[in-house]
Amino acid sequence: MGRRSPAAALNEDGSPNGPGHPAQPGSNLTLYGTRFGATSSQALATPLGVHINSQPTPLLFAGQAPGGPPGLIEIEVAATDLRGPQRYRVNIALGFDFQLGDVSVWVGQ
Repeated sequence: MGRRSPAAALNEDGSPNGPGHPAQPGSNLTLYGTRFGATSSQALATPLGVHINSQPTPLLFAGQAPGGPPGLIEIEVAATDLRGPQRYRVNIALGFDFQLGDVSVWVGQ
């Protein structure tokens, strides 16, 4: 079984994503997490993939969080196909060893 790490999600307007403050339908989301391994400059050294509700999600950026402490990774995804109101499950895969599961994002109406 792969390693797991916590993550946080922000809406496109920079506010924390959650059931009380969901993302707007068709907007982008930014995820933050740790334990993603080494970075090369600002980019991750190992390829990363994101799935939302088991569907591949376009990756806009994945690398060291600008202005963040070492090891804090920012992942921007184009969640343009998400419609609400609904809770979506997020899975982030780093190589074959790492699975980040049980992360949810919420999308409003």
